[in-house]
Amino acid sequence: MTTTRRELLLAALGAGTTALLAGCVTPPKNGQAAATARPGVDFGRSRKPPAGGMVATPGGATKVIPPPPIQPQPQPTPSSFADLNILPRSSWTSVRGPVGADIHPLGDVKHITIHHEGWKAVTFEDKASTIDRLEGIRLAHTVNSHNWADIGYHFVIDRAGRIWEGRSLKYQGAHVANCNENNLGIMVLGDFGVQNPSQAQLDSLSAALRVFKAHYKVPMSEIFTHQEWRSRCRTTNTDCPGRSLQAQMARIRTKEVIG
Repeated sequence: MTTTRRELLLAALGAGTTALLAGCVTPPKNGQAAATARPGVDFGRSRKPPAGGMVATPGGATKVIPPPPIQPQPQPTPSSFADLNILPRSSWTSVRGPVGADIHPLGDVKHITIHHEGWKAVTFEDKASTIDRLEGIRLAHTVNSHNWADIGYHFVIDRAGRIWEGRSLKYQGAHVANCNENNLGIMVLGDFGVQNPSQAQLDSLSAALRVFKAHYKVPMSEIFTHQEWRSRCRTTNTDCPGRSLQAQMARIRTKEVIG
């Protein structure tokens, strides 16, 4: 019998491997081992399991059964986003919306934050590998590590420069602890502590920031990288989005590039 990529992914997650649990990671202190890499570690508002119901197991214990996914009303994509050719959520997952009740409205977008995945270097550019990675991150965020309502980011930019829809813009993300309100989150796929973003990623990130900045009327001063939130709110100590992308942000956040 042929084993599908999804079955291999679920088997790996069920076996407790950290292979797909990537994300912005708190840097280790001297003499300490690095924390297990997990997507969006400590970015969310809550880690409580979703309320759904309790069921007895054969050993007499109980476990939480999460409720069915919330099925949001279709969120129309603003016409000004058309030139970005954003791939819809339905192109990479059959789960339409968040799971459980721990979900909050995004509200008016006042900030934009840039992240990297931060697990390991990404070299693949094909859609199939990217879809596997996105679904792995979603599972880690909602099942394996955090019990969040959904993938933490609103958009993901892959190595080929494609932009993928993540969490609906109706809802707050889970990407900057204590500062997710009104905060649009973009994750660039890869670990930019050990590699450079591709030119296609930089071009797409610049285009996305140009469009989102104009559409939501976000001033340049409110476009952050994850690590830059440390001086603004009580959040995770992180090197995200990695030194190479952090360095590129100085060039991108100029009037000449994003307006």
